[in-house]
Parts: sequence; structure tokens; C-alpha cells
Amino acid sequence: MRKKPLPLLLGAGFLLLAGITFTLLHGNRALSLLCGLLACGAVLSATQLWHPDTKLCQALNLCSRDTFPIYLLHTICAAPVRSLLLHFGVQNPVVHIALGLAASFLLPMAAGHIAARGPVFNFFLYPTRYILKKQTAPCTAVGEP
Repeated sequence: MRKKPLPLLLGAGFLLLAGITFTLLHGNRALSLLCGLLACGAVLSATQLWHPDTKLCQALNLCSRDTFPIYLLHTICAAPVRSLLLHFGVQNPVVHIALGLAASFLLPMAAGHIAARGPVFNFFLYPTRYILKKQTAPCTAVGEP
């Protein structure tokens, strides 16, 4: 497989622009937005280089099945973790970020798997699976009986 330079170029551009923005320009909003776009572009283009059999792709596929529960529950699961860390006096930002991210992904994934076992709980995550849809008649042309 031939290496593609786009992810490296976008990543290097992000690091350079982020360094300039936050050291010399003191957080210019327009350049901060550009930094975010470069970072997203670097990550998305890097995903095109990964082979589907790698461990990272398998982990991302595992997460992709639970995107809706993660979307719905990430804040509900991460906020109590942050509150507990602050309650017990943990001030280290690395610990807060690591445990907050873990809680934001793992707890909603666990909740989704538990909810999948029973239709009562699963209804709250996927209500359209349980709501009956009306059958509609095909459209007729104007003026037809």
C-alpha cells in the first residue's frame, strides 16, 4: 500500500497553526476554527489509510454500533464522573479527561447493550422500532377518481 501524504500534511499544518495561534496570536477565533478543521481533516483522511483488519478499525466498528446510545447518554454518564472526581478532590486535568472520555463512551455502550435485552428499555433508545407506521395509499393524479 502506498503511503498518502494528505494526513501527514493536514496534521503538520494543524500543529503549526495551533502553535502559532495559541502562542503568538493568543487564541484568534478564526484561526482556532481553521485548526479544528485541519485536525478533523487529518483524522478523517488518516482513517482511509487503515486496513480493515487492524485492531483500531475493529474497536471503531465496535463503537459504531452504539453511536446513538453514546450520543444520547454521553453527558448523562460523564457529568457524574466529573462531580465525583471533584468531590473526592481530584484536580488533575489528565485524570478528568481520561475518565470523562472513558465514561462518555463505555457507560452508554453498556447501557445500550443492557437496553437491547429488553424491549421496555430498548424503546427509549430506538422508539421507531416499536411505533407502528401507517400504510399510505399511492398518490393519484389530480382529477382522477
